[in-house]
Amino acid sequence: MQNLNPQVTREELRSFQKLLGIDSFRKDFIQPGQLRTKILEEEKLRQCESLFTTFNDFLWQLYEGYMKAQHIFTKEGEAGMIGLYFPPNLVELPLHRHDYSDRTILIRKGSGIFLHKNLEEQIIQTPVTPGSLLEFPCRTVHTFHAGLEGLTTYSVHYPFIPFASPNVITYL
Repeated sequence: MQNLNPQVTREELRSFQKLLGIDSFRKDFIQPGQLRTKILEEEKLRQCESLFTTFNDFLWQLYEGYMKAQHIFTKEGEAGMIGLYFPPNLVELPLHRHDYSDRTILIRKGSGIFLHKNLEEQIIQTPVTPGSLLEFPCRTVHTFHAGLEGLTTYSVHYPFIPFASPNVITYL
């Protein structure tokens, strides 16, 4: 299957992953319910933004009825990246999981809370702001609450599963 956004190349996606230190997802020491986080320095965040100069030109589409998404590099079965936008003050997002793809999410703009269930099934709240990087495996139960200015992210999927697939998301 072809990349749904030919403006971005596989090499640009790899450069982005390398810049974030996520050349490949390392499942060997992370399991559902575990979360790795770090904060990128402002310079690295600027470098990430400069990789995708046409990002804002991509078409946003309504996704799941409450947020917007856009294809950045999406090729079924390979590592892929999308942009996600959560409107301001959106706090009633349902908990869900992705059964077949791992995630690395970089917060681009805005702020909010990332919620996920840990290994003990407790809901953990992690504040997120521009530069926050979240890495978690498939089957991790999670959601976002967007702050006053909304929340915009880059989301890298390992592998990418098309939005229309019944395997992309499971609500709880």
